Amino acid sequence: MMTHRVRIAGWAALLMAMLPAIWFFWSQRDVPHFGFLLDDAIYHASAKSLASGEGYRIESLPGAPAQTKYPPGFAALLAPVWRLGGEFPNHLGWALALNALAFAIYCLLLMPRLFRDLGIDSPWDLVLAAAVALNPPTIFYAASLMSETVAGLIFAAMLLAASRWPLAGGLLAGASMLMRSASIVLLGAGPLWFLLRRQWRSALIWLAASLPFALAWNLWSGAHRVDGGTPQLRYYVDYFGYLLSSFELSELQTVIGANFGTLVTCTGSLLWFEPSDSLAATYGKTVLTLLAVAGLVKMIQARGVSLYALFAIAYVAVLLPWNFSPNERFLLPLLPLLVAGLYTAVRGMAEAMAGLWRKSGIANRTFAGLLLTGLAIGGLCWIQAQTSATSAYFPALFQRERDRRVSEAPALAWVRANLPPDASAVAYQESRFYLFTGRRAIGMPLPSKLGYRGDRAAILAYFRDPAAVARANGARYLYVTPWDYELDLGDKERAARLDALRTSPAWRATWSNSGFAVFELLDAAHADQQVTQRQVDDGREHH
Repeated sequence: MMTHRVRIAGWAALLMAMLPAIWFFWSQRDVPHFGFLLDDAIYHASAKSLASGEGYRIESLPGAPAQTKYPPGFAALLAPVWRLGGEFPNHLGWALALNALAFAIYCLLLMPRLFRDLGIDSPWDLVLAAAVALNPPTIFYAASLMSETVAGLIFAAMLLAASRWPLAGGLLAGASMLMRSASIVLLGAGPLWFLLRRQWRSALIWLAASLPFALAWNLWSGAHRVDGGTPQLRYYVDYFGYLLSSFELSELQTVIGANFGTLVTCTGSLLWFEPSDSLAATYGKTVLTLLAVAGLVKMIQARGVSLYALFAIAYVAVLLPWNFSPNERFLLPLLPLLVAGLYTAVRGMAEAMAGLWRKSGIANRTFAGLLLTGLAIGGLCWIQAQTSATSAYFPALFQRERDRRVSEAPALAWVRANLPPDASAVAYQESRFYLFTGRRAIGMPLPSKLGYRGDRAAILAYFRDPAAVARANGARYLYVTPWDYELDLGDKERAARLDALRTSPAWRATWSNSGFAVFELLDAAHADQQVTQRQVDDGREHH
């Protein structure tokens, strides 16, 4: 009877933990932050292409090249939303509902079973599922219409099916590869896991079921990938090609070192979300990461290497030399495993303290009591930090984006009314710009090598004059907003960039209002005339 009541209490805790996410999804159902993460709009542009029968293309880019970077799984799920959910952007609420449903299934149905498979006993499997449901990055990316939530759902189902039904596990692994490119490491991790268990037949079944998905996607993307192209276009269409073009081999050590540091702090931030990068926060995140890893080692020693652990090892090995910093988004597939590891470490500490409490002596009991009290206070602070992020930090961020969209509406309306329908532009949020105006655009993603080198002069030079990027990619216009490249440039650097554009002979301002502007690219003859006219004007002012 007591076990039954404890189980009910665990389910009650899990259901209560779902409430912040439900409130957050409902309060942000207008999706004001659409395009903030850039990739969400790319997914939707590709889904629009599928829905309209144009094939799997990045419809927002000049020339609408085939989408050969992101596998088609998530875009295929969004395509019916485009057809049935009404005109853009009205259908975004339905896309959010799709992600919210995946989030609920992931947390309520799959997480408790996954934690039990990892060796977590009742009712702690439900408590840890509640921790996942409260996780701010998980909620944020679900609300941001990214692929992480649906991909996580398929991945968790694959882990649960693997040991019971190798065929189903292999098929789900293939589906996971069509949802997120990183799942390709399952091709090696899955068969290796079966081989370590001496299940040769299961390894072959798994490989036979999953390999066709990977082959089909890679053969199709290889046949449709744009050969050559500009560095900007390569960023959008070719993961591996962009990686090879980003660095010299001699820089690999620098990349791995930088990614390792980011991996440590962002793992801690994923477990206890804290947007601050203060020294205290960095130290705390590092401690959490070490505890989680120690707990994972203890789990492996007790139960052997799981498929999830093998995947994590292979996945981290891929992230370290990759040319994108492994932030919380990239680490989301590892969240349940990390939560289980942290729980194992903390539980071991609590059991040691309880053993110390049982020993005679007031000093032992006082010390153990203080440590146990500290753990309890830490748990309460964790709950407060998680709920605060969902109830205050992210809502404030989304409200800022909502205000921005209101201020940007006149600029987008001007573009729709005045630029030719076949015009192309350079724009920061290029796919969002296309979806709201119908004019194709290409962005200027920061070259990875400049970011890892920390070469501020080269970074400023790259962003200051986009004329070369526009000419190379067939864009005639430049669309400017007050928040362009805010993740890459400081306020003064962005102001200097705007001043450089206004005085550049390559551009002519055609419209501006309240920090928004549209520039037209001039040909060489017109640029020379503009320089001459400015020299004349400067002379008159001097006279």
